[in-house]
Amino acid sequence: MQVEVRQEPQRWAEEPFAGATWTDIRRVARVKKSAETMAVHPGRSMPPLCRSPYAVKATYHLCKHEAAPPEHIQAGHRALGRDAMRPPGGSL
Repeated sequence: MQVEVRQEPQRWAEEPFAGATWTDIRRVARVKKSAETMAVHPGRSMPPLCRSPYAVKATYHLCKHEAAPPEHIQAGHRALGRDAMRPPGGSL
């Protein structure tokens, strides 16, 4: 699956991933940077996308962290999706 990015990748990654539910801003920044990089090069694995061995290790460490389940990483993205599905005047 390929994501169409109509904005510059940094702006695209900012909104949905700014809502990641963490108190550590470094983790949110890492998620945003990873999303930005993947938007520029969709379908590639993480090691070729990272500029250094440290960045690869930090990204994998983030994904394995107990505070990083998908629901935390995707919280902002999911909220945007829910909001988009609620047209004014609509009901379920």
